[in-house]
Amino acid sequence: MSARLIIQEQSGRITVSLQLGGQLVATPAGEPFEFENPLTTEQREDLRWYLEDYLQAPFAVYEERGEKIQSQLVSWGEALFATLFGSGRQARDAYMRARDSGGTELVVSSNSAGFLALPWELLKDPERAEPLALSLTTFDRTFGTAASAVENAASGNALRVLMVIARPQGVRDVGYQMIARRLLERLEAVRGRVELDVLRPPTLDALRT
Repeated sequence: MSARLIIQEQSGRITVSLQLGGQLVATPAGEPFEFENPLTTEQREDLRWYLEDYLQAPFAVYEERGEKIQSQLVSWGEALFATLFGSGRQARDAYMRARDSGGTELVVSSNSAGFLALPWELLKDPERAEPLALSLTTFDRTFGTAASAVENAASGNALRVLMVIARPQGVRDVGYQMIARRLLERLEAVRGRVELDVLRPPTLDALRT
């Protein structure tokens, strides 16, 4: 039995809901609660540097800083996890039920780009060896208004969609089908013609072209 765990942010408050296989709607796991971002501005900048700058030259003077940041990734992921599913949180029971379901889809929904930009891929249960992202069946970020935007998007002759899927590790990375599935499901609801292009290769130069 699969499960969908939904983290929804609105005006700084979080609602966690659980939708088990066979259920038509998700059930809120307790009352909305204030979100307290455990990552400082400096830590988020360190992560940005690690993912964007350090990977361009992971050696020499940068190596020590890169290794220091890498050593903190687990603790950052566990801190994010604690804000949502830590001991005493009402949403913990929903997480445990989803974890034991045999397959979990995680959805992070918000109208705030800043909230969606947080490194949710780092989420880590201290009781598990790997981050949640490596055991999920699907991991999805979505704007809260995405559904209505897609429904109304095809008022012209066609809805043109460019899909860009970054997989820097190749076959060792997340399967592209897992990333594309959610978009394709939404496109099924669009009335009219849809033109879907997949960027190959998914590089900056190809995107500019």
